[in-house]
Amino acid sequence: MYISCCAWGLPGSESDALRTLSKLPCSSIDIQSGTYLNQHSSGITEKYQNKKSCIGLSFNMPKSASLDSPYREKRRAALSHIKYGIDQASKSGIDTAYIIPDFSYEHISFFNDSLLKSADLAEAAGIKLCVEHFPQRSLPTALKTLKHLQELNHPNLYLLLDVGHLQISNEDPQHIVESAGKRLGYVHLDDNDGKNDSHWALCTGIMTLNSLKKLVKTLQSSSYSGALSIELNPRLSAPVKALQESLYILQSILRS
Repeated sequence: MYISCCAWGLPGSESDALRTLSKLPCSSIDIQSGTYLNQHSSGITEKYQNKKSCIGLSFNMPKSASLDSPYREKRRAALSHIKYGIDQASKSGIDTAYIIPDFSYEHISFFNDSLLKSADLAEAAGIKLCVEHFPQRSLPTALKTLKHLQELNHPNLYLLLDVGHLQISNEDPQHIVESAGKRLGYVHLDDNDGKNDSHWALCTGIMTLNSLKKLVKTLQSSSYSGALSIELNPRLSAPVKALQESLYILQSILRS
């Protein structure tokens, strides 16, 4: 396993974020669709050898587009946006992407149609496609999301496990890792108060050092070999310090 950092967790311009990330001990960065495209940002990325490991495909989607809309033209627009992100990922050497579920479970059949088509597009590009469980959306828990993916039974659909979301849905991370098995595709690390999706620094909310150590140990014992991606809120009072402290904690655990 290796450490990645979500670039959107830092405030300021793309160039400023990349300069900061290049000085931190993270092996790679995560980006969102339609970001880090200009030559200046690309040049900084190449200069500091920041590998890009994951892309969030649901970000920056046009308001006229929706993966779970009953209207075909809106789903078609959403799929066009997904394909755009997959193409960006392919050109950037990114091997993992993820989608956030929409809000209405009543429209889950439409979401399934879009998701399966997205999985096909990603598979054709050699990119692993994950779905992130998300509180107050159509797939609010990790177990429900995992069961849903298993029922769809597409070979290129995986679970993105978000520890902060697990804290809100009150799910045991070790149980989710063991239940997911080879369908675990990516991991986000962040902390909160158990109620709000705040994306605090690690071990500053209800996450403890022992619980984080236990999770990392479980992941090390599993088939998972991907990133441990730190996803923080850029509106924290000291976001760079929060990221530095989170990296230090995670590095210390991985080295122990």
